Amino acid sequence: ATTVGAVGGAMAGSAIADKHATETVWVVSIRFDDGIDRAVTVSQRPNYRPGDWVRVDNGVVSPLAAK
Repeated sequence: ATTVGAVGGAMAGSAIADKHATETVWVVSIRFDDGIDRAVTVSQRPNYRPGDWVRVDNGVVSPLAAK
């Protein structure tokens, strides 16, 4: 499913520790066209900023041109 929304709030990086490795993830808050805010966890550093329009397709967040 593909949905479109705007990135809101701050994007936060956090470390998830395991016995063998550490992985950095970013939790991105997105306000979708239906008005609902959802948090999406991404494993690559975001290349978008709060207020940017983005597309979410199967958990992958990609920037869009401004609306």
